[in-house]
Amino acid sequence: MIEAGASLDGDRAVRTRIAAERQEPVRAYLAWERTHPYPGDNAPPEKRRAYAEALLAESARLLETPRKSLAYSEWLSALAMLDAPLHEVLRVADEFLAVSAEEDRPTNQEVSVATAFLQRGIYLDRVPALVEELVGRFNNDLVSIHSPPQARMSNVYQSVNALSLQVKAYEKLGQGEKAHQSIRQMQKLVALHRPPAEMTDSQALNFYALARGAMWISTAQLAESEGRKLDALSAYREVPPPLRAATLEPQSKLWKDLGGSLEAWSQWVAVLPIYRSKPAAADTWTGRLAPMSLKDFAGNVWTLEQLKGKTTIAVVWASWCAPCVAELPYFAKLADRVKGRDDVLAISFNVDENAFLAETFWKTHVYNFPALSAKQYAEDLMGDLTIPRTLIIKDGAITYEREGFGADGDKWVEEMLAKLK
Repeated sequence: MIEAGASLDGDRAVRTRIAAERQEPVRAYLAWERTHPYPGDNAPPEKRRAYAEALLAESARLLETPRKSLAYSEWLSALAMLDAPLHEVLRVADEFLAVSAEEDRPTNQEVSVATAFLQRGIYLDRVPALVEELVGRFNNDLVSIHSPPQARMSNVYQSVNALSLQVKAYEKLGQGEKAHQSIRQMQKLVALHRPPAEMTDSQALNFYALARGAMWISTAQLAESEGRKLDALSAYREVPPPLRAATLEPQSKLWKDLGGSLEAWSQWVAVLPIYRSKPAAADTWTGRLAPMSLKDFAGNVWTLEQLKGKTTIAVVWASWCAPCVAELPYFAKLADRVKGRDDVLAISFNVDENAFLAETFWKTHVYNFPALSAKQYAEDLMGDLTIPRTLIIKDGAITYEREGFGADGDKWVEEMLAKLK
């Protein structure tokens, strides 16, 4: 209340001081979390128990601060790991819900209750109603015209994430049709709140990608539990980059279960669909590059004028794409082979969602060819693109395209060089 009053009164100093005081418990918890990392699901029982006991003590400290929701969330997690008596879990869960109901805005901390119930396989009949209440509160914010894009897209993600818990609860309760209804509810939310073409807020777009990914993962997991392995594999393939890496292991298992060969699996992951957050101007490359003004990771600006009069070979890649990462060292070899030629230029187009992570990856590997940050440019030019992709461009016209990257990188280099002659 003091912070809000200071904001209305224009008292920046008081507002800043109060905001810092409110955030101090969170900062302290994050500092504790950095020094007490979760040991992992496969860690020895004694390590997991030691972590849970430390987490229990930290949650008790947080209860003495205004961050009670965070405290209850961690308390529940610790109780679940310690296999606490069911009546104690239920008591803490009910207190948690009561505290959360008094807060101004819904938070994803409440999902901890449903998660704890699912982990222990207890009170499953309470999970659907809990999720409906959460989604209802999130959706109340979604209809507000005053909500900024980041908040709106965050609410879409939180709603889909909560509904994924509802799907699991219905599945465990043997209510398959209701589980499918929850999936349809996710699909409706994701379709209804697809970002408009003019949206440029990267954080908002990332929240939407997370929502879309959570929807497809839940769809895949339900299909797998129902024995529809091919449907599950197809659903996993639609998961966008922020969550895609986590789906490769279940995809690989499904592939083996379906009798797929190792060679075919390599081809399956070599060509990954790129997630597009908004409609494209065309379904494929148009045959010519559109006018561009793209910065590379060194800060240089590139336009079509710099490609004029040259044969340009380019790869389209992302740091999250394993085949792309495997291809880049060989593209560097190719770039070395054409270095010094006035008629040939080697560049690359990066299509990462997170430009910071892509640039960090790039600087770590120190490649010898430019990497242009081109996600928006690619979205404006292309439909559903697969990567990695190699392009040969002459005076702005695309004369050759190749999808994927084979296992024999040196052979690939020679094939591409032959096309440049």
